[in-house]
Amino acid sequence: MDWFKKWAEHQYSKKQRMIAVILGGFIFWIVIPLFIIVASFYIDPWLQLPKFRYGLINPIVGLMFVVAGWLFANWTVKVQFTVGKGTPIPMMATQKLIVKGPYIYCRNPMTLGTDLSYLGVAIWLGSLSAIGLSLVYPVGILIYIKLIEERELEERFGLEYLNYKKSTPFLIPSLGKKRIEAMRFLEILKLVASILLCQVAGFFGSIFTTPAIPTWYATLKKPFFTPPNWIFSPVWISLFILMGISLFFVWRGTGHPKLKTAFIFFFVQLILNVLWSAAFFGLRAPLLGLMDIVFLWMAILFTILNFMKVSKFAGVLLIPYLLWVSFATLLNFSLWILNL
Repeated sequence: MDWFKKWAEHQYSKKQRMIAVILGGFIFWIVIPLFIIVASFYIDPWLQLPKFRYGLINPIVGLMFVVAGWLFANWTVKVQFTVGKGTPIPMMATQKLIVKGPYIYCRNPMTLGTDLSYLGVAIWLGSLSAIGLSLVYPVGILIYIKLIEERELEERFGLEYLNYKKSTPFLIPSLGKKRIEAMRFLEILKLVASILLCQVAGFFGSIFTTPAIPTWYATLKKPFFTPPNWIFSPVWISLFILMGISLFFVWRGTGHPKLKTAFIFFFVQLILNVLWSAAFFGLRAPLLGLMDIVFLWMAILFTILNFMKVSKFAGVLLIPYLLWVSFATLLNFSLWILNL
């Protein structure tokens, strides 16, 4: 206990804390998810465990868990870094007790966020062993918290921590009146509605795409950089989730003078997105698809520029979308040239 207390009381520079956050991020968001994926690949057949796969439901639900957990966990890291002057790493703990931000909802938001993400990976895989593996990390962390961290916090912060501990859930957020007001339930509905709207647009596009890929698209001459067919679905689902989150952050800016313009460009690009699937895959017309996707690229660019005037974060979230459409434009052009 004395060692943990000494580590927690030691002050580290911003550079040292940033290095710790980057290393921690590599472990939390790359090493552990990869371990779950690879280990479940061997454990499932070894134990003869059945898969639970239901088409697009797995990647959609899984990605929603992954994104929600990632946002919640990284919100925690940001608050720990800026407010608490610490990191999630026990050796570089926060220098003050944090009772705001994600800590309003539960005392261990980092654990909640990471476990939601790992559970999302397991749901996406449709693997029972992956679900079990996703629980190994949080169980170990929660044991450490109960046996060591909570005692150390009581010693460091005394009555302030005891009062916070008494009024705030350990892990699962409470839905009492106070919590609902703090969470701004209307904003949660806005977030869900924003993501669903974009996923609906993706669904309409898939009506044209899905039947054409194994038939007409399979017969086309393709450039060497053509990605495998299986990658399109998870990429587009991920991009539509980011698109929905981006729309939510702009929607929050009610009253902003640029809000109406931002909405117009957003819905223009969303319509053009669906029309591209209809033109390229539905009508089987690469040239018509190319004409559409050029206008789509410009609409996305103008959407990003206008979103950034309302919320810089919202604009940044659309950058992967612009990059993917840039690649799709090159692919569309190559397919048109090769199949004249």
